[in-house]
Amino acid sequence: PVSEVQSLYPYNHVIETEAGHVVEFDNTIGNEVINIQHKSGAFFEILPDGSVVRKTGGEPDEDGKYSSTSYSVSVGHDVVHVKGDYLITVDGNANIYTQGDSYTKTDGTHRMDVDGDLDINVKGKIDMTAGEGSSKFIMENDGMTLRDFQGINLN
Repeated sequence: PVSEVQSLYPYNHVIETEAGHVVEFDNTIGNEVINIQHKSGAFFEILPDGSVVRKTGGEPDEDGKYSSTSYSVSVGHDVVHVKGDYLITVDGNANIYTQGDSYTKTDGTHRMDVDGDLDINVKGKIDMTAGEGSSKFIMENDGMTLRDFQGINLN
């Protein structure tokens, strides 16, 4: 984001190295920014409201892929809270690995669109409830159980 407040002398302190790396500490009122920029264009910036902007460097190759890899590591707990829409687009494969339990909750409608195949592999049991508990489907190693169904229609 571009600030509407201009940096003012003597409040803005900038260091640029021979290679073109830049470190900036801006103490201008209303534009208090810390910016660390690599010569490749990658940067890490803390904005006046405390939000953080991070861009990885590298230029796309002929296929549009970037040669550099971006890593974000949190040593302790990490929380992301977005007050608005959040969109993630991956132009390659995406993998999520959780060593503990995983939980997803949606207050609205949850929809999944799969253009290819959908494979679900569960070592334990599958327990599905619908209609606020009025219908239940359980699948375990020894078979399937349907509970409290009003009727089953097979076509």
